[in-house]
Amino acid sequence: MSDRLPASPRDPRFVATVAGVLSVAALYVYAATTDVLTTATVSFVLLTVLLPTTAAYWLARRLF
Repeated sequence: MSDRLPASPRDPRFVATVAGVLSVAALYVYAATTDVLTTATVSFVLLTVLLPTTAAYWLARRLF
């Protein structure tokens, strides 16, 4: 269980997760308040980037 959860807020995985969540939230707020981007476009781009990244992460954890 300790391998899956960060031990402290100084853990790089914890910091990366918080930064990612805040970045996504900021992007959606920006898309919602302007006419430049739509939330559908933001969702598509994020899924296009995050799904292969997540799959590669879990595959690498299983193989190595």
